[in-house]
Amino acid sequence: MANICTGNCLFNALSDQLYGDQSKHHDIRSAVIDYMREKASYYKQFIVVHPGGGARRNPKRKNAGSFSTPFNAAGPTAAEIERVFEGHLQQMACGGTYGDNMEISAFSSKFGVAVKIYQYDFAYVVSALPQGTEEKVVHIAYHVSSTVRVVPRFLDYHNAN
Repeated sequence: MANICTGNCLFNALSDQLYGDQSKHHDIRSAVIDYMREKASYYKQFIVVHPGGGARRNPKRKNAGSFSTPFNAAGPTAAEIERVFEGHLQQMACGGTYGDNMEISAFSSKFGVAVKIYQYDFAYVVSALPQGTEEKVVHIAYHVSSTVRVVPRFLDYHNAN
């Protein structure tokens, strides 16, 4: 099943898997942001604050070496981290802002489900629940076009993993 990708594709797909349609994407986005704010001490560690006030999420491995930071650069202050984190949450609160693994992790914790993500040649599970916890699984697909798609409901979320 396709979804309209206007930056809401992750939340559309999660809504479809959790509720059977995409109409609750805004509610899921809001709940995830509230959860990240509630658990800020955990989620702040995934935000990178660059010297000079710039901010960037953790870069992909292939880009990690391309950033030049002076060897003697001081780490960001707590106030800088707070500013960047709050800015991220405010941006995420706007419809049309793409979510990624940090938001998927928060979704997993908040809603008590694992998220199985299918890509072209592999699949992986994001689960923020304690190991050994029986959990429901929702399924989404990430495409090379950087969009998240709904996986057909071949497994009924309410009755099977």
